[in-house]
Amino acid sequence: MAHGDYDCCAVCDNKQSFSYDPETKSEICSSCVAGLARQGVILGSVSELMDWIRQGSEDVRAALEKVGFLRCYYLNDVDALVQEKFPDLGRRK
Repeated sequence: MAHGDYDCCAVCDNKQSFSYDPETKSEICSSCVAGLARQGVILGSVSELMDWIRQGSEDVRAALEKVGFLRCYYLNDVDALVQEKFPDLGRRK
């Protein structure tokens, strides 16, 4: 989980890099890019990720689950979209 002074991955929410002005879910980490690519999903940006999520299909949900999608504690556009399409996906326990 990435919070405080770290940018976090748009998919898995893991820490990406230290920042004094962190951005919540503004990039996709290499592990998630690779994990999605193994499932045939090729994404180059968070914008492309959001367009793909907007499809709202069960294939999208399954792929996100497989790579370990996790919501952030901080509000962000990616998590808001996921909650709209898949309300129970990525909730913290």
